[in-house]
Amino acid sequence: MSKDKSSFEDLEKQLAVDTLEKALKELHQEINGEIENNKKAFSEEISKTLTSFKQNLEQKVVQEIDQKISSLFTKHFADTSVEVKSSFEHMFDPVLKRTEEDMRQLKTQGDHTLQSWKNMMNQYTGFWTKPFFLMLFVCILTGLLISLSSSYYLSRESMRSKQLCESNLQWFAQSYSDLKNAQDQKVSAETQLKKKKK
Repeated sequence: MSKDKSSFEDLEKQLAVDTLEKALKELHQEINGEIENNKKAFSEEISKTLTSFKQNLEQKVVQEIDQKISSLFTKHFADTSVEVKSSFEHMFDPVLKRTEEDMRQLKTQGDHTLQSWKNMMNQYTGFWTKPFFLMLFVCILTGLLISLSSSYYLSRESMRSKQLCESNLQWFAQSYSDLKNAQDQKVSAETQLKKKKK
Protein backbone atom coordinates (compact mmCIF):
# COMPACT_ATOMS: atom_id res chain seq x y z
CA MET A 1 0.00 0.00 0.00
CA SER A 2 2.80 2.42 0.86
CA LYS A 3 4.48 1.37 -2.41
CA ASP A 4 1.34 2.28 -4.40
CA LYS A 5 1.10 5.52 -2.52
CA SER A 6 4.72 6.51 -3.23
CA SER A 7 4.31 5.48 -6.89
CA PHE A 8 1.13 7.59 -7.09
CA GLU A 9 3.00 10.53 -5.54
CA ASP A 10 5.83 10.02 -8.03
CA LEU A 11 3.28 10.00 -10.84
CA GLU A 12 1.69 13.18 -9.50
CA LYS A 13 5.10 14.84 -9.28
CA GLN A 14 5.97 13.74 -12.80
CA LEU A 15 2.60 15.01 -14.10
CA ALA A 16 3.12 18.33 -12.27
CA VAL A 17 6.66 18.65 -13.76
CA ASP A 18 5.37 17.86 -17.29
CA THR A 19 2.51 20.33 -16.94
CA LEU A 20 4.91 22.97 -15.64
CA GLU A 21 7.36 22.35 -18.52
CA LYS A 22 4.55 22.55 -21.07
CA ALA A 23 3.26 25.80 -19.52
CA LEU A 24 6.80 27.21 -19.49
CA LYS A 25 7.29 26.28 -23.18
CA GLU A 26 3.98 27.94 -24.13
CA LEU A 27 4.88 31.01 -22.09
CA HIS A 28 8.32 31.10 -23.75
CA GLN A 29 6.72 30.91 -27.22
CA GLU A 30 4.25 33.69 -26.37
CA ILE A 31 7.07 35.87 -25.04
CA ASN A 32 9.13 35.21 -28.20
CA GLY A 33 6.10 36.05 -30.40
CA GLU A 34 5.51 39.31 -28.50
CA ILE A 35 9.19 40.20 -28.84
CA GLU A 36 9.06 39.57 -32.62
CA ASN A 37 5.88 41.65 -32.99
CA ASN A 38 7.36 44.46 -30.91
CA LYS A 39 10.61 44.24 -32.91
CA LYS A 40 8.70 44.63 -36.22
CA ALA A 41 6.59 47.50 -34.87
CA PHE A 42 9.67 49.19 -33.44
CA SER A 43 11.56 48.73 -36.73
CA GLU A 44 8.63 50.20 -38.71
CA GLU A 45 8.38 53.14 -36.30
CA ILE A 46 12.12 53.83 -36.61
CA SER A 47 11.86 53.59 -40.42
CA LYS A 48 8.93 56.05 -40.47
CA THR A 49 10.77 58.43 -38.14
CA LEU A 50 13.93 58.29 -40.29
CA THR A 51 11.92 58.85 -43.49
CA SER A 52 10.10 61.82 -41.95
CA PHE A 53 13.39 63.25 -40.66
CA LYS A 54 15.00 62.82 -44.09
CA GLN A 55 12.08 64.57 -45.86
CA ASN A 56 12.10 67.41 -43.34
CA LEU A 57 15.86 67.76 -43.71
CA GLU A 58 15.62 67.82 -47.52
CA GLN A 59 12.85 70.42 -47.37
CA LYS A 60 14.84 72.61 -44.97
CA VAL A 61 17.97 72.32 -47.13
CA VAL A 62 16.02 73.25 -50.29
CA GLN A 63 14.39 76.23 -48.53
CA GLU A 64 17.75 77.38 -47.19
CA ILE A 65 19.35 77.07 -50.63
CA ASP A 66 16.47 78.99 -52.23
CA GLN A 67 16.76 81.77 -49.66
CA LYS A 68 20.53 82.01 -50.04
CA ILE A 69 20.38 81.99 -53.85
CA SER A 70 17.56 84.56 -53.83
CA SER A 71 19.46 86.90 -51.50
CA LEU A 72 22.68 86.46 -53.53
CA PHE A 73 20.88 87.20 -56.79
CA THR A 74 19.12 90.22 -55.26
CA LYS A 75 22.46 91.59 -54.08
CA HIS A 76 24.12 90.79 -57.40
CA PHE A 77 21.23 92.39 -59.31
CA ALA A 78 21.42 95.55 -57.16
CA ASP A 79 25.22 95.71 -57.63
CA THR A 80 24.79 95.22 -61.37
CA SER A 81 22.16 97.97 -61.52
CA VAL A 82 24.50 100.35 -59.68
CA GLU A 83 27.35 99.39 -62.02
CA VAL A 84 25.17 99.92 -65.09
CA LYS A 85 24.06 103.31 -63.80
CA SER A 86 27.60 104.40 -62.95
CA SER A 87 28.93 103.13 -66.30
CA PHE A 88 26.10 104.96 -68.07
CA GLU A 89 26.95 108.18 -66.25
CA HIS A 90 30.66 107.63 -66.89
CA MET A 91 30.06 106.91 -70.58
CA PHE A 92 27.72 109.79 -71.33
CA ASP A 93 29.19 112.37 -68.97
CA PRO A 94 31.73 113.64 -71.58
CA VAL A 95 29.02 113.75 -74.26
CA LEU A 96 26.69 115.74 -72.00
CA LYS A 97 29.47 118.10 -70.97
CA ARG A 98 30.51 118.62 -74.59
CA THR A 99 26.89 119.23 -75.56
CA GLU A 100 26.46 121.72 -72.73
CA GLU A 101 29.62 123.53 -73.85
CA ASP A 102 28.39 123.54 -77.45
CA MET A 103 25.03 124.91 -76.35
CA ARG A 104 26.76 127.62 -74.32
CA GLN A 105 28.97 128.55 -77.27
CA LEU A 106 25.94 128.49 -79.54
CA LYS A 107 24.05 130.74 -77.16
CA THR A 108 27.03 133.08 -76.88
CA GLN A 109 27.42 133.20 -80.64
CA GLY A 110 23.69 133.71 -81.04
CA ASP A 111 23.78 136.52 -78.49
CA HIS A 112 26.76 138.09 -80.26
CA THR A 113 25.03 137.73 -83.61
CA LEU A 114 21.84 139.26 -82.32
CA GLN A 115 23.78 142.03 -80.60
CA SER A 116 25.74 142.80 -83.77
CA TRP A 117 22.50 142.73 -85.75
CA LYS A 118 20.97 145.06 -83.22
CA ASN A 119 23.92 147.44 -83.42
CA MET A 120 23.86 147.30 -87.20
CA MET A 121 20.11 147.84 -87.30
CA ASN A 122 20.36 150.76 -84.90
CA GLN A 123 22.34 152.56 -87.58
CA TYR A 124 19.49 152.05 -90.00
CA THR A 125 16.48 152.55 -87.77
CA GLY A 126 14.95 154.80 -90.34
CA PHE A 127 15.33 152.21 -93.09
CA TRP A 128 13.18 149.33 -91.87
CA THR A 129 12.21 147.52 -95.01
CA LYS A 130 11.22 144.00 -95.90
CA PRO A 131 14.80 142.63 -96.48
CA PHE A 132 15.83 143.59 -92.93
CA PHE A 133 12.79 141.88 -91.44
CA LEU A 134 13.45 138.88 -93.66
CA MET A 135 17.09 138.62 -92.52
CA LEU A 136 16.05 138.97 -88.88
CA PHE A 137 13.44 136.27 -89.30
CA VAL A 138 15.99 133.97 -91.03
CA CYS A 139 18.48 134.45 -88.17
CA ILE A 140 15.85 133.70 -85.54
CA LEU A 141 14.68 130.69 -87.50
CA THR A 142 18.28 129.44 -87.86
CA GLY A 143 18.87 129.76 -84.09
CA LEU A 144 15.60 127.98 -83.41
CA LEU A 145 16.46 125.13 -85.81
CA ILE A 146 19.91 124.71 -84.25
CA SER A 147 18.35 124.68 -80.77
CA LEU A 148 15.72 122.12 -81.79
CA SER A 149 18.26 119.86 -83.52
CA SER A 150 20.48 119.95 -80.42
CA SER A 151 17.50 119.11 -78.18
CA TYR A 152 16.51 116.27 -80.51
CA TYR A 153 20.06 114.89 -80.47
CA LEU A 154 20.17 114.97 -76.66
CA SER A 155 16.75 113.34 -76.25
CA ARG A 156 17.58 110.64 -78.82
CA GLU A 157 20.85 109.77 -77.08
CA SER A 158 19.05 109.71 -73.74
CA MET A 159 16.40 107.33 -75.13
CA ARG A 160 19.08 105.06 -76.59
CA SER A 161 20.94 104.85 -73.31
CA LYS A 162 17.67 104.21 -71.44
CA GLN A 163 16.74 101.39 -73.86
CA LEU A 164 20.23 99.92 -73.48
CA CYS A 165 19.88 99.93 -69.68
CA GLU A 166 16.40 98.39 -69.86
CA SER A 167 17.56 95.63 -72.22
CA ASN A 168 20.52 94.87 -69.90
CA LEU A 169 18.21 94.71 -66.89
CA GLN A 170 15.77 92.46 -68.77
CA TRP A 171 18.65 90.17 -69.75
CA PHE A 172 19.78 89.92 -66.12
CA ALA A 173 16.20 89.23 -65.00
CA GLN A 174 15.81 86.51 -67.66
CA SER A 175 19.15 84.96 -66.69
CA TYR A 176 18.09 84.93 -63.04
CA SER A 177 14.73 83.38 -63.94
CA ASP A 178 16.40 80.69 -66.11
CA LEU A 179 18.91 79.88 -63.38
CA LYS A 180 16.15 79.68 -60.76
CA ASN A 181 14.06 77.37 -62.99
CA ALA A 182 17.09 75.15 -63.65
CA GLN A 183 17.79 74.96 -59.91
CA ASP A 184 14.14 74.09 -59.18
CA GLN A 185 14.15 71.39 -61.86
CA LYS A 186 17.40 69.96 -60.53
CA VAL A 187 16.06 69.83 -56.98
CA SER A 188 12.79 68.31 -58.23
CA ALA A 189 14.68 65.69 -60.26
CA GLU A 190 16.89 64.81 -57.30
CA THR A 191 13.84 64.52 -55.04
CA GLN A 192 12.06 62.24 -57.54
CA LEU A 193 15.21 60.16 -57.97
CA LYS A 194 15.47 59.73 -54.21
CA LYS A 195 11.80 58.77 -54.01
CA LYS A 196 12.30 56.16 -56.75
CA LYS A 197 15.31 54.71 -54.95
CA LYS A 198 13.17 54.22 -51.87
